[in-house]
Amino acid sequence: MRSSFLRLKPPAHPIDAEITLPGSKSYTNRALIIASLADGKSTLHATSQSDDSRFLIEGLRKLGVRIEEAGDTLTIHGTGGQLTPYKGDIDVGPAGTTMRFLTALCCVVEGCEVRLHGSERMHKRPIGALVDALKTLGADITYEGTPGHPPLRIRGHKDGWGTKASMQGHISSQFFTALLL
Repeated sequence: MRSSFLRLKPPAHPIDAEITLPGSKSYTNRALIIASLADGKSTLHATSQSDDSRFLIEGLRKLGVRIEEAGDTLTIHGTGGQLTPYKGDIDVGPAGTTMRFLTALCCVVEGCEVRLHGSERMHKRPIGALVDALKTLGADITYEGTPGHPPLRIRGHKDGWGTKASMQGHISSQFFTALLL
């Protein structure tokens, strides 16, 4: 196998440029959850414009979070942990982080009765380890279809939560994030 190299030459004059990198979906979605639960107003700059983030924003709005958008800047009016009980469907499309984060979040919203579902592909992605850990802590979650996979029915409550759950670490960092948030 032959390697090829590209020789770079220094520029003839200094470069004066500004580079803007797209926002990270992973960071944006975690920051959205934290800001939604915080007190006061949070502003996120250079956020991801990914479908995952769009679906999470819509899901959070259904839970009573006020989110203002101006390009890639989001202003989130925190709820101080007092999310609005939502009764109905939340469609996460193909968004894995959104499915995982909202699964945990909806469990602790007193009076929430949610059907969390997504695309056909999403319904084939495993979520059993997260659901098992949440159930160990006291969550009320049932599978609508194939056990271990979405769609899910979640009934939120605030009381009666345990303090210990375990989960294999190699499965997904998103599962751990969902539990911790």
